[in-house]
Amino acid sequence: MLRTAFSPARGGQGWGEELQLRPIFLREKMGDRMNELSAISNPWPLEKDAFEFYGDPRGNHGAYSAEWAHENLVHVPCPWQIHMGEAPVPFILIHRKCAESLHRVLWKTWDAMGQSQANINKAGFGVFSGSFNYRCIRGATAISMHAFGAAIDWDAPDNPMGFGNLKHRFSDATPLIANFKEEGWRWGGDYHGRHDFMHVEACR
Repeated sequence: MLRTAFSPARGGQGWGEELQLRPIFLREKMGDRMNELSAISNPWPLEKDAFEFYGDPRGNHGAYSAEWAHENLVHVPCPWQIHMGEAPVPFILIHRKCAESLHRVLWKTWDAMGQSQANINKAGFGVFSGSFNYRCIRGATAISMHAFGAAIDWDAPDNPMGFGNLKHRFSDATPLIANFKEEGWRWGGDYHGRHDFMHVEACR
């Protein structure tokens, strides 16, 4: 069984105190949104090549490697307020190779929502459901893209995972989802078979 020092909730995330993870600031001030930079084409790996691209997060005795985590996981602040349950979330824990892309997505979304927390909350973007979480894919034995720090879940209560015609809030036209897809991230709503509408991942 995989073990993690992070929250056991769906896509749960802890804040990295044990790992002494370093924060990442892509500008000295978050107000400088890098809008002058065009989004680059991110050559995300095929899912089968994730170990080669992101490194091996596996440690001993079913736990993740603290050395890998220290070298690869960084903190990306979100320009709007996000929370997990009742707890505010100070940053998103993500693989360093995904950090600049994530930063662009967040600020482009924030601008598209008029930099309004009320609009963010109405769209469900304030509900954060986890990023790095060392675990297997649900119902499988292979480790999840969450275990590489290369996946994020948003608003899980309104965007379920499952089969059939599930009721869900997000779509291709949702600004947050559209901006991730523009950066080459894969959205779980596009999966064949079992959908995962809350989920985006930096792989192909």
